[in-house]
Amino acid sequence: CNERGVCTNVVLQQGFPMKLWGRQLKTKFIRTLDMGNIKIGFRLIAAFVVVAALAGVVGGFGYNGLHDTKQSLDNISKIYLDSIEALAQVRFNMRNVIVAQRTLLIPDLSPEERRGQYANIETARKLYREGFEKFESLPRSTEIDSLWKEFKDYNEKATAINTKCFNLIKEWEGETSDKAKYDVALETAVEGLEINRIQFNTLSKIIQQNKSSSDQEVVSADATVRSNIRNMVVVALITPVIAFILGILLTRSISRPLGKVVIFSDAVASGKLDEKLDVLQKDEIGQVADSLRVMVKNLNEKIEEANEKTRIAAEESEKALVATQEAQAAK
Repeated sequence: CNERGVCTNVVLQQGFPMKLWGRQLKTKFIRTLDMGNIKIGFRLIAAFVVVAALAGVVGGFGYNGLHDTKQSLDNISKIYLDSIEALAQVRFNMRNVIVAQRTLLIPDLSPEERRGQYANIETARKLYREGFEKFESLPRSTEIDSLWKEFKDYNEKATAINTKCFNLIKEWEGETSDKAKYDVALETAVEGLEINRIQFNTLSKIIQQNKSSSDQEVVSADATVRSNIRNMVVVALITPVIAFILGILLTRSISRPLGKVVIFSDAVASGKLDEKLDVLQKDEIGQVADSLRVMVKNLNEKIEEANEKTRIAAEESEKALVATQEAQAAK
């Protein structure tokens, strides 16, 4: 470093390894792109495999999208909609039982109408149990399962009160003039109003939660479909580009060295045995180039050998001629 704090040598020493590393990386990259050392058949197969893999990726996105969509539709139709239907059936028939209970408390109700109300109660209870059992058999989320357990606790209490109320109504029906029994039955019915209201609210929460889950499933399915479509479009656009690039690289890796081999062969055929063939690779074209170089080398050696023999024969012929001339002169 000089007096100004400038460290030129340090900068050069730090920069040199970086430049060297960059050149090495560039050389490795060029060697990677150079496919001359890879067999032509393997190159073609590898290109087909790459294109087929990309096509498989497109198909995979399509299959994944269809699978996820089907799963979402199954969840909506077989779980959430069935759950809402079963819960609606439970709620509707619970109301029918409560309405029939209040109707039976009407003093002026005829015996025929009372029998009709009891028949309605039996039908409602049957349908209520069917809806209850159906929902019990369906899968539920943790939150919905917690609400369902809460509902069953309230429902158990409400059922006990309603059963007690029906028993009191039947006792009063045996002696409708007994106002005390009627008042007790009416008080029991009023007592059940609050617990019935709580269990209806809890049931409404469960229905709303199922509806929200169904809506979320629709949103999730839509997002998944959009994502898969976007991925399919991207891969579908990239695939022909990659195929085009691979085609250019394959064509250049075959046509360029092959063109040099053809030019070299033409030169040799025209008698130019001093031409150089700069095709140095390990594929089939490289093997042909090596064979041509060996052939030209052997031809040059044979020609040199023939020229040498011709020179020797000319010298021997000249010696014989000199000897003949000397012999004639001696005579």
